Amino acid sequence: MPPLISHLPNPGISLPIIGTPWERPDADLIARMAVVSSATASADLHKLGIRHSFIRGPVTRQPGAKLVGAALTLQFMPQREDVASGIAQEEVEQRSALWHVLDAVIPGDVLVVAAGGDPYTGCLGEMLLTYLHGRGGMGAVVDGCIRDWPRVRELGLPIWTTGLTPNYASQAGQFPWAYGVPIACGGVLVIPGDIVIADDDGVVLVPRRTIATGEDTRPRGVGGVQSHAAGGGRLDLALLPTVSRGPRRVCAVESRAIGFVGPGGRIALRPCGSGRRGGRRAHCVAPVRIHSGAAGAGGAGGRRVRRLY
Repeated sequence: MPPLISHLPNPGISLPIIGTPWERPDADLIARMAVVSSATASADLHKLGIRHSFIRGPVTRQPGAKLVGAALTLQFMPQREDVASGIAQEEVEQRSALWHVLDAVIPGDVLVVAAGGDPYTGCLGEMLLTYLHGRGGMGAVVDGCIRDWPRVRELGLPIWTTGLTPNYASQAGQFPWAYGVPIACGGVLVIPGDIVIADDDGVVLVPRRTIATGEDTRPRGVGGVQSHAAGGGRLDLALLPTVSRGPRRVCAVESRAIGFVGPGGRIALRPCGSGRRGGRRAHCVAPVRIHSGAAGAGGAGGRRVRRLY
């Protein structure tokens, strides 16, 4: 092997690496998505054929918190000493993607960080998360750790991480490399501008172009029907997913309701007793099996609807 040189040359890479301009989803679309749970989003995406939407690893730091917003990505890469040594490097971070990405934040953004689940790299701390919050960021999803948790908790900023650490960002084996680029976060491809939905169940990534934005804004699927019904909207049988073979199955929201489908195709609900809203007994729809029924069962010529489970 030829002898090595006596010092490490810089490879000539200009950091940070910045992605090409991306399109964020419309604010009204984000507002409509706010009622959708991660479980509903995951199920509906699976029906579309998208099987990898659950970002594995990050968990909520504030139980009960909910986060919906547009993904703004930050990518960490393994350190290599000729690029970033990790020695006296906290000042170098101020010229890295770690600081530049926060200048790109606009209200409604969710910072999504790919750090490979590294348990020693403190991707973000109190100062940077305070800055994110101040610029209108909705929260952060970190496939890795953050630090300064006692003070970060006081911000009330929804955060999902794989853990906590006392280290700063480049103190261990990772370095902030790029932002606004496609990343792999928790085994999921995240493209800037995608929609992030996070709650106690976990984090789900919704590709932005899978959300319909045409004139027909009627809710579809379980989540859409649930939010529409909760707001007092009329339930439309055509919006509920069905299967055409065997006993007809209508997918819906709660599991304890019994109702009727009349000859006009509309659902007449009975209270399911699952709770109360605004002092009134809650009404909901359940996964049901429709049977032929005698006149008077749900109206003349109606068909009785029973729950499946």
